[in-house]
Amino acid sequence: MTAAQQPPDPYELPPMPDYGYEDPANDAGYAPPPTGPVLTSMDSYDAKPVEWLWRKWIPFGMVSLADGDPGKGKSLFTLDLAARVSTGNPMPDGSDTLEGPGGVILVSAEDDPNCTIRPRLDAAHADCSRIHLLNGITKLDKDGNPYRAEYGIADIDELETAVYKTAASLVIIDPLMAYLGGDAHRDNEVRRSLRPLAEMAARTGVAVLIVRHLNKSGGGSPIYRGGGSIGIIGAARSAFLFAPDQDDETGKRIVIAPTKSNVSARPTSIAYEVVIEDDVPRIRWLGESDKDAESLLDTETSRGAARDEATQLLLAELGAGGTCLARDLYDQAQLVGISEKTLKRAKKSLGVISFHQDGDSAWYWRLPGKQ
Repeated sequence: MTAAQQPPDPYELPPMPDYGYEDPANDAGYAPPPTGPVLTSMDSYDAKPVEWLWRKWIPFGMVSLADGDPGKGKSLFTLDLAARVSTGNPMPDGSDTLEGPGGVILVSAEDDPNCTIRPRLDAAHADCSRIHLLNGITKLDKDGNPYRAEYGIADIDELETAVYKTAASLVIIDPLMAYLGGDAHRDNEVRRSLRPLAEMAARTGVAVLIVRHLNKSGGGSPIYRGGGSIGIIGAARSAFLFAPDQDDETGKRIVIAPTKSNVSARPTSIAYEVVIEDDVPRIRWLGESDKDAESLLDTETSRGAARDEATQLLLAELGAGGTCLARDLYDQAQLVGISEKTLKRAKKSLGVISFHQDGDSAWYWRLPGKQ
């Protein structure tokens, strides 16, 4: 048996890897790899101002978040924003932060490209040649054959490539939950999924806007009203809420109010309404609003609670006696803090009937079906 064929000595240690330095206290010239904290002096960082796609609302190189219930025009807003970026036009409040037209990447799961997205972009006077829809990604199967797969947040390399190919200034992901993957309510999973997206935004300088729906809890702090984990808004540097203006009698005015801003003072809320022209909706901007996110949610909650209370009052009074003088019901409502307008809304929702009794000019109310 030659030397090369000798079995290894069971007591002989294997050769140690060369880490490129020597430990003076070790005669063998080997030192274990270093462990411990990695520290970087702040002297090595340069202070830089925040750059804005839309000043105080959507920063470049970061993730922003738009929250709101369905039907409030969030997706329509994103297309209005995409149109402005594609043409270099000023933002809705008149601020002009763009140096010129830029590319836009749309990641959309809910709207049809032909029947919905393109007509709305045209109505917003977009340059559609600069706006690209990310339909999916190409992958290779085990045999090396390409196939089309759906895009997900985890496919960050493909999204970054798309940003460079289109010279994108803005990426819109609408809605986030369609692409997030995993359990959107597990904070650690959400943060792990969104961290690469934030890092990609920082590397490329692109502004990323993610859209999500509100949860069903009602009321509460705006920070906790978005669907899924608190980690979603935690990953965003700027966030804002879409909610109806409850003081608007037409029911059309929607307010965008800031809920979080880590990189600037909060902007002033702004309002809009959706108008239809040639069967295509577009946004009409209405200027600044004095509403903030907290008051919008508080108003929505308190009015809903007041309507419930008014409904219970009517059911109790009219259900027991069958008929009541309207003025007595108004007096009772006032005693418990229910406004006349709220009582009328509850009356309408219950289908309460107003009528006069034999020769009496006073108004009486009764529930439908009661005599």
